[in-house]
Amino acid sequence: MNDIITAEFRDINTITTEIKVLQKQTERLVLEYAIEVGRRLCEAKELLEHGEWGKWLKEEVSFSQSTANNLMKIYTEYGDAQGCLFGARANSQALGNLSYTKALSLLALPENEREDFVKEHDVENISTRELDRLIKEKEAVERKLGDTQIELDKAKDDLAASRHSEKQAIDRLKEAQADVKAADDQAQENENKLQAELESAIKAKEKAEADFKAASELNEKQKKKYKEELKKLRENPEIPQETLDKLRTEAEEKNADALKKAERELKEATEREEALRKQLQLAAPDTAIFKMLFSTVKEDYNKLSGCLLKIRTDNPELAAKLTAAVKDLLNKYLEVL
Repeated sequence: MNDIITAEFRDINTITTEIKVLQKQTERLVLEYAIEVGRRLCEAKELLEHGEWGKWLKEEVSFSQSTANNLMKIYTEYGDAQGCLFGARANSQALGNLSYTKALSLLALPENEREDFVKEHDVENISTRELDRLIKEKEAVERKLGDTQIELDKAKDDLAASRHSEKQAIDRLKEAQADVKAADDQAQENENKLQAELESAIKAKEKAEADFKAASELNEKQKKKYKEELKKLRENPEIPQETLDKLRTEAEEKNADALKKAERELKEATEREEALRKQLQLAAPDTAIFKMLFSTVKEDYNKLSGCLLKIRTDNPELAAKLTAAVKDLLNKYLEVL
């Protein structure tokens, strides 16, 4: 009360000032006593048996549960552990100058932010409504920051996942390149081997053709010889016709067997050459690489179809868009082919 001005002449400004001083002193005292009441409520709750707390509040001190909770929280959040009745004080000078209602409103803020918030916004000299508005604005900003942080964390996770996928893709590419090189080397080795076999088959065919030609020529010579001998035998009246016919048949069969054998060997050599030429075409490096890539495309397509089935179950709309993208890609491939 020392701040109240005593004067013989008291104008409206003097009275207004005195009222404001008394208001601030009253608010400070209300907070100090609220802290002390809250401290004693905490003590009482510890002493009472389970189930007696609500009854004691109602019958002994006429407090509602919510009011008691507010007073105890005021004590635990603002009270100085050394405070006592008629000497109660807040654990911060800035907070100790607030009204009870403002102190309650500030409970919405984290403990480590309250004092700075009070100083920054001159909470002591603004209305409780203005204080509540500032707190809501702060909470809205923090929520927005929180949402932004969540989006940032998600973006970081997506980036990390993208980099991981990129690394996996690079690793798969390196493996594919190694596989292609190995296939190329193997195809080249197969080609060289088949080329050697083809050359051998060509030589075998040439030999078979030569043998066939020689057999044909021999067959013609033998035919001529047999005809001459047959003519001589026919002119010899001592040899029966039956014997002549038998000798002729045997000679013809012998020549026919030799010719068939030569033809068979030539056919086998020709077929062997054609088979080796086909194998050589299939073993060519470009063909081998095509077969490997074709197998990879089939495998990736099967995986892609499996993913689309899973997505179609969870998100049909997205699955439809992805299916359209796949169809578009396949149509472009068909246009090129």
